[in-house]
Amino acid sequence: LPAVVEAAPEPPVVEPPAEPVESKPEPETASKKITAENAERKVETSEIKTDDIVDAPEETEALQPTVSGAELIARARTEIGSLQNTLNNNSKALSETPKKRRISAATKEYSAAAYMRAWAMKVERIGNMNYPQEAKDKGVNGSLMLSVDIKPDGSVPPDGIVVSRSSGHKVLDDAAVRIVRLGAPYAAIPEDVLQGSDMLTIIRTWKFESARGMSAR
Repeated sequence: LPAVVEAAPEPPVVEPPAEPVESKPEPETASKKITAENAERKVETSEIKTDDIVDAPEETEALQPTVSGAELIARARTEIGSLQNTLNNNSKALSETPKKRRISAATKEYSAAAYMRAWAMKVERIGNMNYPQEAKDKGVNGSLMLSVDIKPDGSVPPDGIVVSRSSGHKVLDDAAVRIVRLGAPYAAIPEDVLQGSDMLTIIRTWKFESARGMSAR
């Protein structure tokens, strides 16, 4: 019988050792930077001495200047002078405000009542001649109260007409103001009517009736 030759086993494959991998440092992130900065600040804060914090208010108080009695008196005098000037200005403004004598339908004093009757007659005459056409066409009726300032020479100042109580109709209120302007100037005011006042104020009720016309009562 032929001899059986056994095959020799193959030698094992030896792998070369793996090269060591160098570990790379992780990039420094923004959060780590902030954390490091906060840690440094905490360390710096902890290094502040307590004595320095306690002494700070005392140093501030020492720097505050003290006010002498003479300075306080000078300040008080300045404030008093300022208040006195304000008082003088207010007194001057009050003295320049015109003094008005107010008369109305209830006034019984003869000279004042006579002047007012003559004034009312002129107003009614001009008012009926210039009755608002719109009020006639629409049949608008109503009454209002008017306050009229008259200077000693009979003129009416620009701001001397005030609607004290409206009629509720703009056309009538505007007509009353326009009629007063058309009638100016009025008769000069006698001294016994003014009685030392700078101006006379007449307060009357104006009645507009499309069927009868205008009247001042």
